[in-house]
Amino acid sequence: MIVISTSHLSEHDCERLGDSNPDYENAEIRILEHEYGFILTGFLHEDETDEEYANHLVSRGFTREFADLVNLLKLHGAQWINFDIDGPEIDELPTYEW
Repeated sequence: MIVISTSHLSEHDCERLGDSNPDYENAEIRILEHEYGFILTGFLHEDETDEEYANHLVSRGFTREFADLVNLLKLHGAQWINFDIDGPEIDELPTYEW
C-alpha cells in the first residue's frame, strides 16, 4: 500500500471520492472512505492501457490530474493507495490548498 497526502487531491477529486451517490462504480475502482482520507483499490486492468484507464476515470468525473496520479502510483507498484491527511507529500507532485 502506498500512503500519500490528501494534499495531492484537488477539492473536486476529494468531493468526487466522497460522493455518496457515485456513478463511477463502473470504473472498477473501489473507494473506502475513512476519517482521514480515502483508500483506493481495484484499478488493475490487464486489458486496458494507462491512457484508456485515465480516460475512463475522467469520463466518470475525476480530473485528468487525478487519473494521471493514480496511473503514476500504479507504475510504482501500488495495488492500494491510501490518501491520508497525515500521509507524506511528494515534492515532485502537485499539491492543492483548499
